[in-house]
Amino acid sequence: MKKIFVTTMGIFLIVLGFAMSGAAAEKSTKANSPKNEKPKAADTLASNLMTPYLAMRAALAADNVSGVDKNAAVLISALKDGLSKAKKEKKPKDYLDSLEVLITAAEYLNGKDLGIGHCREYFGEFSDTFVSWMRSNASAKDTEKYQLFYCPMARHNWLQKTGESIENPFYGASMAECGERHSFSASAAKK
Repeated sequence: MKKIFVTTMGIFLIVLGFAMSGAAAEKSTKANSPKNEKPKAADTLASNLMTPYLAMRAALAADNVSGVDKNAAVLISALKDGLSKAKKEKKPKDYLDSLEVLITAAEYLNGKDLGIGHCREYFGEFSDTFVSWMRSNASAKDTEKYQLFYCPMARHNWLQKTGESIENPFYGASMAECGERHSFSASAAKK
């Protein structure tokens, strides 16, 4: 199951990388030089997704899986609504595809009795995909509200509110401060 998930998520991340950038995804495990390009207009969906995302991240950082599945369900519902609206508005295919990838990634966290290890693994895959999507779709004002972190041990990115102390969702209390802080507009891709 784990091998199938990792392979499936790898394919989704590659498709998302192509869809969002038009080029192959970076293979660096560290942040590259910052890009000063930020979206000009806010995607209201981006703002709506942050609350359940941040709740999942906080729960995992506190070594807790309670509520992760419910917040994943909220994300999935908002993403499906956003996809339906985007189709009606005839948004570009790459935008529609990116929402479908996010839905699939979030479904691994929804409605399953997952232990903390699997929950963190699936959250990591979702978070990498989500960070990439947010970089392309959140407004410049929205991106200032969040800070990007990268865990070199777990090889995943996550977002927190700007100004918060680092709380690693992949290792929780045992390594709460493990992670590299980066500008949210900077490119950081996992290997």
